[in-house]
Amino acid sequence: MSSQPAGEAVPGQQTPEQQTPEQQTVVFTSPTGRGRICAMDSAYHVDPSNRGRDVCVNSSYCGVLPARFIAEAAPRGAIGMDCGIGPEGSAIAGLWYLEALDIPTAVADVMSARLGDGVHLYRNGVISFFNQPAADCGVRSGMAVATAARMMLENDPTPSAADEITNRTVMHTASDGRCVIATDSIA
Repeated sequence: MSSQPAGEAVPGQQTPEQQTPEQQTVVFTSPTGRGRICAMDSAYHVDPSNRGRDVCVNSSYCGVLPARFIAEAAPRGAIGMDCGIGPEGSAIAGLWYLEALDIPTAVADVMSARLGDGVHLYRNGVISFFNQPAADCGVRSGMAVATAARMMLENDPTPSAADEITNRTVMHTASDGRCVIATDSIA
């Protein structure tokens, strides 16, 4: 028999049955008191109670419109779906919108979990893309959504100074060591 009150999440344990009135399911509570991982079927269910403490695993696409709803609540982190990326990356454009607000965000491959089922996404999803604050928390492509959510919950992004960030790709290295490098900006 547990001494934990009925309906309360036990720190450090999976709790997929705890449904909140806000249409969120608490699937994990940090044993360190840092917050919770809340699964929800839509980004529209992220709310002010998640502000700064919870990672919200929502089974919506991660375009700019859902990102705006997430940004209003400003959770510790967010994970959505890539929905096949879409034309010109429209289904994941919210990654960069939330990056500008320093909210760690990642998306899962739409083939790894059911769209519209946040608990299924948490349990089965596989990360496909992520923003820089999520990378700073340790999130990587191919990682399980549950693992990525825990990394966002337990780690704080450590933003680099603007002059420390390099967005460059070595396209070719010649036998003499000289390189052809593509950059996002030379400003």
